[in-house]
Amino acid sequence: PKKNVLIIGAGDAAKTTITTIKNTMKELYNIVGLIDDNTYKVNYAISGNKILGTRYDIPRICKEENVELILFTISNIKSEERKNILNICQETGCKVRILPGAKDLIKSKSIMENFRDVEIEDLLGRDTVKLDNRKIGELIKDKVVLVTGGGGSIGSELCRQIVKYKPKTLVILDI
Repeated sequence: PKKNVLIIGAGDAAKTTITTIKNTMKELYNIVGLIDDNTYKVNYAISGNKILGTRYDIPRICKEENVELILFTISNIKSEERKNILNICQETGCKVRILPGAKDLIKSKSIMENFRDVEIEDLLGRDTVKLDNRKIGELIKDKVVLVTGGGGSIGSELCRQIVKYKPKTLVILDI
């Protein structure tokens, strides 16, 4: 049987996704509609598929339409907004797949091949922090380092990481 699909976003990526599904995967997927936060777009159709509501309508639509798969097609969105919408999608219990940015799309032939599972970075609501290990090493080497809460799971992992940088002394403090 076909999987009922809800598409988040009503831009160019959504149009391409709809066209791909209709042309090459119509026996696998049934598009129940689209979601877009622009309230002026609600009740309009893209490629014959109606924009059913905003992000706040996702749980209701998923329940009413027996949605099994949500395709998140918005690539140009702030991290915090992505996180908020994905949190709403996660509450539905549906499988959620996310379309990567335009650079990744250009590398591949099929838009459907580009959808990926939601990753923790999508839910953080902020950019991933990149560490400069060289500077961390310079900061720690031959110094006395104190880790409070060092007996817990995060503290003990922090101690394991610190020891790699050869501190003079590592002091672990816990209750």
